[in-house]
Amino acid sequence: MVFYYIQGTNFDRKIRKVKRRAFSVVYLDASSGTAVGDHCIFKWSQWVKNFLKYTVSAAFGISAIAKLIDFENTATYFVSLVQIDFKIARYSLALAIFLELLFAYLIPINWRWTKIVHNATLVILFAFLAISVSMAFMGVKNCGCFGAFLTTNPLATILKNIFLLAMWCIVKFDARNLKHV
Repeated sequence: MVFYYIQGTNFDRKIRKVKRRAFSVVYLDASSGTAVGDHCIFKWSQWVKNFLKYTVSAAFGISAIAKLIDFENTATYFVSLVQIDFKIARYSLALAIFLELLFAYLIPINWRWTKIVHNATLVILFAFLAISVSMAFMGVKNCGCFGAFLTTNPLATILKNIFLLAMWCIVKFDARNLKHV
């Protein structure tokens, strides 16, 4: 059995290392057997989290730019899909493009309101997934995620949204929300 010594403020403590879970190690006090610390062996490195953040950000940015390239045809497509006034469709499409570009910019940067951006991104991805599932049940051939410029069927969009949602959950919950001591 391997023992470790932890420098304390008042005394040195003799502890032993016990593997409790698949990727976690617990340090126990050798004399009393109480847990004195927990350490995660399997830790997502920062570059993996950044790669996932940039991938989700790129998906938002590519979607917005694809809608901007063919704005008039995309607005016409949304008018035929939702059956609303053309002027309202143009303004709502411009707002959607603005929000996608805003999130494409805000996701990769770390600033004061990161938790709000992370939660809002999670809500947006769930909403996109719900919209694509409803479009699949309606029998729509093009979901309009990338405007009229790139046509995608709803099944591919559902898979893309599930993949983005899974990547974002890894980023948001920081590798299964394990605490590192």
